[in-house]
Amino acid sequence: MSAACPACAAGSESQERASQESAGPANARQQKASDAGASYEGAGARLAGRFLGLAATPVFALMALLAGLPGDGAMDAMCGHGPVLAGMLPMYLLMSAIHCGPWLALASSAHSSA
Repeated sequence: MSAACPACAAGSESQERASQESAGPANARQQKASDAGASYEGAGARLAGRFLGLAATPVFALMALLAGLPGDGAMDAMCGHGPVLAGMLPMYLLMSAIHCGPWLALASSAHSSA
């Protein structure tokens, strides 16, 4: 095994440093553009998360409403007849209640700002 000579290692480091310094302003511009894009993507993700958080409660409430409508009994035949809390209606109502946190926070912030 041969060890790399220290002079060669120092030379390659100085060449790398020189190439980074010569492209310094371009790298700085690219970094700023990259940071701006990252903050924009982060804002989009936060907005999507906020929308999904607010969308969950009404969707589950609508599903509970639809599950509670009288039908032809096809779902009852598939799910069976059991206790009252065993159907889809209580499950959707529970999911709607669990996901109402963003709506409560929105109402609380609107109430405190008024």
